[in-house]
Amino acid sequence: MLDVTGTTAITASTDAQRTQQYWTIVPLSGAWRILNPFTQQALRHNGDRVETGEINGSDENQLWSIEQSPAGVVLVPATRRDKAVSLDKSGHFHLVDLASLKGKQPQLRAVAAGVSGFDDQQTYRLRLLNKPGFVLGNGEVAENGRPILAEPQDSTHRGQYWSVKMLDLNRRVVENAYFVQHFDDGGNNASIDYLLQWPASLRNPGNAQLTILPVPGQEDAYVIASFNKKEKMFALRGDVMKIVPLNLKDSTAWVAFDEVNSLKSNLLGGKMKLSLHSIACLHTPLINLMRAKRRCSKTRLSTTLRGLCP
Repeated sequence: MLDVTGTTAITASTDAQRTQQYWTIVPLSGAWRILNPFTQQALRHNGDRVETGEINGSDENQLWSIEQSPAGVVLVPATRRDKAVSLDKSGHFHLVDLASLKGKQPQLRAVAAGVSGFDDQQTYRLRLLNKPGFVLGNGEVAENGRPILAEPQDSTHRGQYWSVKMLDLNRRVVENAYFVQHFDDGGNNASIDYLLQWPASLRNPGNAQLTILPVPGQEDAYVIASFNKKEKMFALRGDVMKIVPLNLKDSTAWVAFDEVNSLKSNLLGGKMKLSLHSIACLHTPLINLMRAKRRCSKTRLSTTLRGLCP
């Protein structure tokens, strides 16, 4: 698995709880940037070293090309097309001459890993898959305790724009882009059986802690569940997101996260999605593999990139 010690990119045994082994792959002007959303570091090359550094939009060494090969993909620096990422005997990733590999290029593949990844800086509309044309919003009401409702999509409604913060591998917080409000499960108040909005702090998120679960077999479909109220999720009952038993097959709970390109112009974002990845060294064949380049442009599902060891 691609891991990081200090700033050096190395291979290590798979550890599902180690955040250094997870990455998002972000499309950027014909290339890709590979970011760790927890450390806020980007994979880059420095000479022939492969390392991480602070995310920097002007650092061209953070741009990569993901090129298809017969068995998967090859990771090539976008500014050094004669090089490719390889793994040395000491377990360090580095660049080698692409021509010298003679058909033995390290291969990378993407495998669904069951964790949803989000860009903290991105804004989303939360589209209801069971109710076409509707999204989640707060009715343009800023007050605490307002229920989260199904509303006809309206680009001028500020209450329909949300961001997702990743507290760790499992916990998420959904906050409004304009109002100081967050999704809240109501805590211990027995009279509250619906999703509402309430201010929260990322240092002490309390009732705002959620899990966002991908729906098996459904592309771009997710269920929003309470982290504190185990086995409980939110599903549409009438026009309100009610607290119900967790059931990923219940399509009234299915939500898509549509990226918004520009809040200032209130334009709906394109179809490019982010994917949470881990990158691994492949010693034996794997099943259920997906090509990384196609998957990165279609879904936010967590995936694992696995490389073929030399």
